[in-house]
Amino acid sequence: LAVQHFEDVTVETWRFRSWDGMYGDASLWLPANISGPLPAVLFHHGHAMEEGRFCGSYQSMARLLSSNGMAVLVFDVTGCGGRVSSGHRGDFRPFLCGTTVCGLMCLEAMGLFKALCDDLRIDAERCGIMGHSGGGQNTIFLTALLWDKLAFSISSGFVCGFEFGARKERHLCECNLFPGVL
Repeated sequence: LAVQHFEDVTVETWRFRSWDGMYGDASLWLPANISGPLPAVLFHHGHAMEEGRFCGSYQSMARLLSSNGMAVLVFDVTGCGGRVSSGHRGDFRPFLCGTTVCGLMCLEAMGLFKALCDDLRIDAERCGIMGHSGGGQNTIFLTALLWDKLAFSISSGFVCGFEFGARKERHLCECNLFPGVL
């Protein structure tokens, strides 16, 4: 949709379609003065609800990595950023179709990872995933699902076991609920 050029990086806006009526946006950060094929990472953010991929710390991370020669694709997960109106808190509808909110997020991420690896500017042999907080949780699942396609996987901000999280005395977001996890 749009391309922004900065001194050290270029940022492309991608529009993606996951399912009929389900769209989202992503930002592909590329080094400005390095041509491909580039190593790349798909970044899966956590509960940056209104900010989504525009959260300051995620933008800083993407710029740092891309200015040092790596492509970084950061996407708005369901219910966050440009997709905040789709919501995901209080949403149990995915259970009716045999998956979970986390499952839908992981399915989308798998499609975006494939699109990233298929981009001719990217070295598919040097593609990986990373995520923080809820995105770190989903990175754990994605690692199991994409293990044979990943050059690396980095999960941060999700350092506890599922039982510890479920026993906290606070409301768990529905994207953290899945049958049998304990």
